[in-house]
Amino acid sequence: WMKLGTISLRSGNMEDAIAFFDRIPDESPLRAEADLQAGQAAWSKYLRSAGDADAALEADALANRAAELLDRGLAKAPPGGQAGNASLVAASQLARAQIFARNGEFEAAIGLWAEEPSGLFAQAAAGTGAAARPEFAMEIYKTALRAYVGSQQYDQAEATIDQLVALAEKSGSGGDAVTRVLVRLGQELENQVAELQAANKIAERNRVLTALSTFLDKIAGRQEGNTYPTLLWVAETYTGIGSGLVSQGARRLEA
Repeated sequence: WMKLGTISLRSGNMEDAIAFFDRIPDESPLRAEADLQAGQAAWSKYLRSAGDADAALEADALANRAAELLDRGLAKAPPGGQAGNASLVAASQLARAQIFARNGEFEAAIGLWAEEPSGLFAQAAAGTGAAARPEFAMEIYKTALRAYVGSQQYDQAEATIDQLVALAEKSGSGGDAVTRVLVRLGQELENQVAELQAANKIAERNRVLTALSTFLDKIAGRQEGNTYPTLLWVAETYTGIGSGLVSQGARRLEA
């Protein structure tokens, strides 16, 4: 069943894959791996559709499905992961943290990487485990930044941006890598605002916008430490979110 499920995932047939994985007994050591693979597939499908206001309900269902599968897999996975699946466990923890952040459960997201010494944040700082790849470490910092901004922990968010820049310099990936990460973060926040707007969750949307605007102002007003990528991100995020709100308002008027 594991092989059939994996083949189905690779073919893009997520529902078939989950059906095959569900045939694996709960006590099997393969069940955790199956659930984690399916959960990541569901989350990846959500990310491809994120920001589409017309598919907001489907996006919610995908995010919830991904969370359910990842929770089940992570509960069964050995702490820290075995040698063969440590990367899968780490990637699944990151995906789960991203779902928490997407749902506004910022403290829960922070808790997934704050655990020492095996938490994602510790891996990113030390460059160990899956975070030995700079790209993965940057994703950890991006998710941390989103959660810190959302929970209005602005000092930690500011420190995270500095860690992101330091990692890029250390790995030799430079300012372009920082720009790409921050642009993706801006897009994620724009998508979140669009989904909340489409679902008429105005209070939640306003909380996201207030927290983000406060942080952008804080970064823009820094006397030192800013780089071209961070300043560019501030400007583009302001513009992107503003444009999204205008276009959503126009669609409602047309309707």
